Amino acid sequence: MQKQYIAMVVACRNANGSPDFFHCTVEASAQDVEEGRHYDMAEYLAANDGYGGPFLTFDDSETEAIEIAADQLRGAHRNAEPLRLCVHMDGGLIQGVVCRPGDHAQLRQMEFYSLDYDTEGADADRINLIRQIGESRSVEAIVGDIEKSSRPAIDLDDVFLTT
Repeated sequence: MQKQYIAMVVACRNANGSPDFFHCTVEASAQDVEEGRHYDMAEYLAANDGYGGPFLTFDDSETEAIEIAADQLRGAHRNAEPLRLCVHMDGGLIQGVVCRPGDHAQLRQMEFYSLDYDTEGADADRINLIRQIGESRSVEAIVGDIEKSSRPAIDLDDVFLTT
């Protein structure tokens, strides 16, 4: 039976009783993974290295849950600060929406769209009719989705300090 190496993280308590993470790699078969024994292996290694429970164990396919929790923790200490987003434009065109890495969990739950009433020269299949609230007419516009990122290539503190 072929074995694979799986990176694991165990949320636990260290020898001092403080919350900690134990990192390891286990060697497990497909059946071990299917039956969840790779979690037991990682917890066994953590216990043998002096860590205590309760254990909450993640394999390398579950990193998104850890990232969300870390983002929420980072954002919790800034709970007095508003969620700040930067709409990145180049040449008048929206390139994307970015936020600080600590706000990633909130950004992930949002969707952003652009609305452009300048339809001149646009392909007909890109033009939508947008109802105007309080009016009996619709107006042609181009609607597009906007890419979002919590890993900006710019220092957002420079952007937010100027406002």
